[in-house]
Amino acid sequence: MGLEDAYRIFNALGGVVDKITGVGGVLFLIGFVIVFTIFMGFVITLLVRAIKMLPNMTPSQFLKFTLIMAISLMIVGLLIP
Repeated sequence: MGLEDAYRIFNALGGVVDKITGVGGVLFLIGFVIVFTIFMGFVITLLVRAIKMLPNMTPSQFLKFTLIMAISLMIVGLLIP
């Protein structure tokens, strides 16, 4: 499991988008871009808040944060061989 799986998924989505023509296809792509932009803004906002909270954390909160970051990095490392 890795980028090959993601590539196949996006290829399948690309095949579906290629079959859609006209105004419907354009509206679909515009909607997808809007949703993706909102999602990325949400992720960036969460990252900024986490960085701002870092200096004010208690040792227990910092250890929990470090553990969550370590698990997240391990999952990303599994997905990207």
